[in-house]
Amino acid sequence: MAEPAVAGRGASSAMPHKRNPVLATLIRSAALQVPALSTVLVQCLSTEDERSAGVWHAEWQPLRECLRLTGGAAHTALELVRGLTVHPERMRSNLGATGGQLVSERVSAVLAPLLGKAAAKELLTRASQAASATGRPLADVLAELPETQGLLTREETAALLDPAGYTGVAGPLVDRALASPGHARARLRDTYAAAPRPASTWRRRPRTGWSRRWRTQPARHLLEPASGPSRRTLEVPSPTGRTPPAERPYTA
Repeated sequence: MAEPAVAGRGASSAMPHKRNPVLATLIRSAALQVPALSTVLVQCLSTEDERSAGVWHAEWQPLRECLRLTGGAAHTALELVRGLTVHPERMRSNLGATGGQLVSERVSAVLAPLLGKAAAKELLTRASQAASATGRPLADVLAELPETQGLLTREETAALLDPAGYTGVAGPLVDRALASPGHARARLRDTYAAAPRPASTWRRRPRTGWSRRWRTQPARHLLEPASGPSRRTLEVPSPTGRTPPAERPYTA
């Protein structure tokens, strides 16, 4: 596989034909940073009586970084998968380079109940060494051994050593993930779009009373992140029934 080619990105100074995986590196870099930041956010989940001292202040910077890194990684991943170049014939050639030894564990699992675990392991080790020394497929070597006569045919051994049969349920899982992209989110958006909303909403910080500084815009509900540094706020109708006046965003 190869990342999408872009002039000036990922070029090797020593090998001009080589393309370094820049996009995958950026995604991996973000994935390594977010867990440490999320640890701070987990510590900020503690709820104190009255005004929390330092908890909601400590989460502003790591929360922003988590959103920035996660959003950037998602955007980079989209560019990566859209332009990814796949060479299935090369992948198949690499899988078959060892003559079936790559997936020889399947043969060991089949022979263990018949010959015993230790005997099956010794037999497979001996066959693998012979296949490597002669360059023959492992299925041919196993079919000629006297210990396997009457247990496995040449065709059965070849089927067990076929890498295509070693993917489990990966195919159905990928098909399910790609069957209807965005369907769940679109359904969620339609559900909340049809829900009635009050003309004006205030936000109430738990256990700290009402505050106009935490006012939110009407009809921007649930599908978009709330603005400001508020954490775990509740949206409720205005206690006075009046629309709060416009004011500047709250800053620390």
